[in-house]
Amino acid sequence: METVLKQVSLPALVNEALLHRRGIYAPYLRLAIACEQSDEEDISALAQAIGLDAQQVNDLHIEALSWAQQVGE
Repeated sequence: METVLKQVSLPALVNEALLHRRGIYAPYLRLAIACEQSDEEDISALAQAIGLDAQQVNDLHIEALSWAQQVGE
């Protein structure tokens, strides 16, 4: 990950989350990882911690997957 991040220009706070799982974006990264792993317990807990409910997270995840599919076409 560190090698990849040296090749792109991202804000320091994003790098901090990606490299060290710390900072203001770390909870969102943990939530994204929980979504990718279909970890319903973590999704619920992490969503609540950032002020979302599980349904909102599900809707946003589906929207993100749809966007990624469109970009890849």
